[in-house]
Amino acid sequence: MPFKTNPNLAHRKRAFLHFWGAAALLPFAFYAYSAPELNRINNQQIIHQQERQKALDDRIRSVCWYSHLKTRWF
Repeated sequence: MPFKTNPNLAHRKRAFLHFWGAAALLPFAFYAYSAPELNRINNQQIIHQQERQKALDDRIRSVCWYSHLKTRWF
């Protein structure tokens, strides 16, 4: 037979633990890699929402004198 399995069980156990340990850490590595970009996109969306809300508040404030009752804080 051209290929014989390794009879060294300790080595096989060590390789098994290395492999599955690395596999278990992969999701954390992908999260650490992608979190800043996701955070930047989320911040852009929040800033955009705040700008739209401010524009709406300014519009309401410019239309009527009691506009402070219609803002998002009330």
